[in-house]
Amino acid sequence: MEVLTVAATAALVKSMIEKLDQLWKDLIMFWDLDKECDITKDMLTIISIVLANIEKKFITNERICPWLSQLQDATYDVDDFLDDLQIEKQRRSKGKFPAGAVWDFLSSNNQVKFHYKMVKKIKRINTRLDKSMEEKRNFQLIERNFLMEEDIARRETFSIVDESSVYGRKEEKRKIINLLTKDKDKDILSVLPIVGIGGVGKTTLAKIVYNDKEIKKYFDRIAWIYVSRKFELSKILEKIIECVSKKGCDVLYIEAKVNKLETMISGTRFLIVLDDVWNEDAIKWKELTTILKCASTIGSKILVTTRSERVAKMVGTYDQFRVDPLEFEYCWKLFEELAFQYVDEEEKESFINIGKEIIRKCKGLPLAVVHLGSLAGSMEVDWCIIRDSNIWQTMEYWDGKMALDTFPSSLLFPC
Repeated sequence: MEVLTVAATAALVKSMIEKLDQLWKDLIMFWDLDKECDITKDMLTIISIVLANIEKKFITNERICPWLSQLQDATYDVDDFLDDLQIEKQRRSKGKFPAGAVWDFLSSNNQVKFHYKMVKKIKRINTRLDKSMEEKRNFQLIERNFLMEEDIARRETFSIVDESSVYGRKEEKRKIINLLTKDKDKDILSVLPIVGIGGVGKTTLAKIVYNDKEIKKYFDRIAWIYVSRKFELSKILEKIIECVSKKGCDVLYIEAKVNKLETMISGTRFLIVLDDVWNEDAIKWKELTTILKCASTIGSKILVTTRSERVAKMVGTYDQFRVDPLEFEYCWKLFEELAFQYVDEEEKESFINIGKEIIRKCKGLPLAVVHLGSLAGSMEVDWCIIRDSNIWQTMEYWDGKMALDTFPSSLLFPC
């Protein structure tokens, strides 16, 4: 009975992963829901691996059946959630409810209310799935590979960037490079925080700085590390070792990693970019900087990108470098590059005014422009629907003052 339950749950989880893949384009219409659904898919993928492991090894445990039941319930909720999105997509495309839809809260045609309700719903589902991820440890499985998968599955950033598609950041780039390379800096290790709201372009700015010839000439070693919400010292050290050595890290224990890193960077001037930092634990931050200070020479730097003012104040030895929204003319260049690739030249004029109205509503957020430019460029959604969507009412929250601990992941676009 238990083996059948495992097989049935595994099949259900697999079907939800496939459904999420099929609906990916539709999810873009619903802004940050695509990011939350990526997290859902990541967790379901790892749970699928766990289920396969249980099935393969014929693991028996009296707690597996209740766990499978909870997992099935959460997976059915994912299915209901995706059905709700499909109904809303149909309603928007037709301008009315499809037959049989009975959601009272949609009767007012309030897309903003729908958006926040669905954000809360998927977050609740992800919380339940996260709990299932924790409970899998009760089944005495080898977890190291799963934890590694869990980390890799997140939206990791990388340092490569096409600078020809980055508009309006030359002055910010010049200022940051000047701060990082000024010779009068006598500190052994300095930290420059880049701070701004989600979608404003912090990571992209860090990338064009990181790849600049002057930076590569000034620093002996450079490393790009994606951090995100889990600030794990051992994992960060491992990533630095891999970036600097361009090889996998062959040591397991943190003491061995500290010794290996010290050997690699001792006496060198290095730059480490820590992208998307959320950690507000000063003790964890102190542990990392203590290790790096012991191995660094004068002029070494850490460049941190973060949404949080509190993080920026905690880590910075420099004043925080705030990234402001992009000017309209640069937003338009970016949108034009993405949205007009399949528009005939003779038709372009009729689209320009609508496109500019869309851009004004992006409030200078490059990632919003990229999302909407890509959506408009696909020609799968009428530009007027994008422009007239009530979702723009939520832009009033994009002043950077919304408490991160109130809606930690519910900003419309990621960092």
